[in-house]
Amino acid sequence: MADSSSEQDRPRDDLLDPDAPPGPKRLARAFRQFREGRGREAVDIYRDIMRPYETPLLAHINRGLRHYEHGRHESAIEEFLAAEKLDPENVENLAHLATAYGALSQFGEADEAINTAIRLDPLNVEVRVGEAILAFRKGLYAAAEVQLKAICRQDSSHGPAHFYRGEVLNRLGRVDEALKVMERAVQLHPGNWRAYHTLGMLFDRKDDRERASEMYRHARELNRL
Repeated sequence: MADSSSEQDRPRDDLLDPDAPPGPKRLARAFRQFREGRGREAVDIYRDIMRPYETPLLAHINRGLRHYEHGRHESAIEEFLAAEKLDPENVENLAHLATAYGALSQFGEADEAINTAIRLDPLNVEVRVGEAILAFRKGLYAAAEVQLKAICRQDSSHGPAHFYRGEVLNRLGRVDEALKVMERAVQLHPGNWRAYHTLGMLFDRKDDRERASEMYRHARELNRL
């Protein structure tokens, strides 16, 4: 007998209603597929679920973040600039724009964006993370670690803060600390292929070839999405 609460039995209008909550069965299926190693299918399902809820501003920001995650920094900048035109004082977008510029070592543009964000909302966590990421990009690892450690303590569920703190700790040669922080980063953001790649490097440094190989495999799978 079919489950009366299944997505198939929901009215079509309800499925397309932007005010209706995402179907829990579709979300559960996406998470299950990810756990089974079917990352591409999981991400596709999740994006289909969330797309109707995106405003034009959020759509630009989300596309920019996807480009950034996969190293397409110029495309990320284009999306963040488009979002800035819609809302010039969106501090989170300005922080993302700064980090994308920083990834290309365009520090003049990066500093301008992050300084504007700091002026508008100096306590915003995304602004503080963006400022710390810029310090990391500039090679100021000790300063970045202090900033990111404070953010991680304040917000233990902030994935990017943990990821970049793990990267900084790796650069500082603090391998055991980096492993712990980066493992937390992948718990918070299982789709972050760069975190898995760094974990592979860290396990290599610990001479744990089996775990390193496993992490590199996860990174390759996710980077194909």
